[in-house]
Amino acid sequence: MNFIKTLYTIVFVSIAGLAFGQQRPQYSQYMNNPYLLNPAVAVTNELIDVRAGFRQQWAGLEDAPRTFYLSGQMSLGEQSGKLGRGNIISGKTGHAIGFIAMKDQTGPLSWTSFYVSYAFKMQISQDFMVSFGASGGFQQFLLDGSRLHYADNSQSGIGTINNTRPDANLGVWIYSKKLFFGASVQQIIPGKIDGYASSTASNRLNQLAKHYFLTGGYHIDMGNKFAIIPSLMFKFISPSPVSFDVNCKVVYLKKIWAGVSYRHEDGISGMVGLTLKEMITLGYSYDYITSDISAFQSGSHEVVLGIKIKGKGRPSFPTDF
Repeated sequence: MNFIKTLYTIVFVSIAGLAFGQQRPQYSQYMNNPYLLNPAVAVTNELIDVRAGFRQQWAGLEDAPRTFYLSGQMSLGEQSGKLGRGNIISGKTGHAIGFIAMKDQTGPLSWTSFYVSYAFKMQISQDFMVSFGASGGFQQFLLDGSRLHYADNSQSGIGTINNTRPDANLGVWIYSKKLFFGASVQQIIPGKIDGYASSTASNRLNQLAKHYFLTGGYHIDMGNKFAIIPSLMFKFISPSPVSFDVNCKVVYLKKIWAGVSYRHEDGISGMVGLTLKEMITLGYSYDYITSDISAFQSGSHEVVLGIKIKGKGRPSFPTDF
C-alpha cells in the first residue's frame, strides 16, 4: 500500500532522523516501575525488585514499534545517622544499585541500551526522605537501510547506520508514605547519530535531545480495603511543547488494582494488575489511540511482570503496595 510506504518514510524521518520528538520508548505503566524514568527511585525501598516488560505500539500496523526491557534494583542497606552541620538532623540513610537493559524496535530501526545506576537517600524530616540517583551506560542505534521502502522509488537508499554512544541520566525523588514528587533528565550527554544526513533536513534532525520529566502523586486510603493513587507527569523534549499524563490507580486489599491514564493529544489507557503472595506482580494495559494515526491501528498493548524479594524492610514508595 502507498500509505504504508509513505508511513515508513515518516517513521524513518521522525525516529531515525530524531525529528523534534520523543526519542525514548513510551510506557503506559511507568508508575508501576518509575525507575525506568528516574534512577533515584532505586533506593526507595528495602527490596530486590526485578521487572520485565513488553510493549506493542499501534498493533495491526506493519512494523510498528515494539519495546522490551528488563530492570533490577537492589538495596545495599539502610542505617541511622546524623545529617547536616552540627548533626542538626538525625535520620536514616541508604544506598542502592540497579540496571536497565532495553531494546526498542521499529521495522528496520532499533535502539538497544544498557544502564547501571547508583542512588543515595537521606531523611530530611520526620516524614520525608529525599533520594538522588545517576545512571550511565550506552545506546546503540542501528538502521538497516536496505529494509526501507519509499512511495517514490526514485529515492536512493541510505545504507546501514550503526552507532554506539555513551549516555547518562540524573534524578531526584522526594517522598513519604503517602506523597511523592520526582524530577529527572535523560540523555544528558550531547551527541548525534553519525552517518545520517539529508539535504532537506536541518542540522538538528539527528541530534540526541535531553528528555525532562516531572512526576508527582498521592496515596489516599479509603478505609481498610481500598486505596486511590492519583498522579501526574509532565515531560518536555526541546523544541516540542510540554506534554502531560494524568493517571489514577485504585487498589483493593493491596492485591488487585485497576487504573486509567490520559496522555495529552495521544490516547487513553486502561490498566489492570494483581499481586501474588506479595512477591509476584503482573500488569496489563491497553491504549486507545486518539491521535491522527488512530484509523490505521488497533491500539497499544503493554505487559509487565515483576518479582520482589524481601529484604530487611518493607516497601516505602507510595505506589508500591
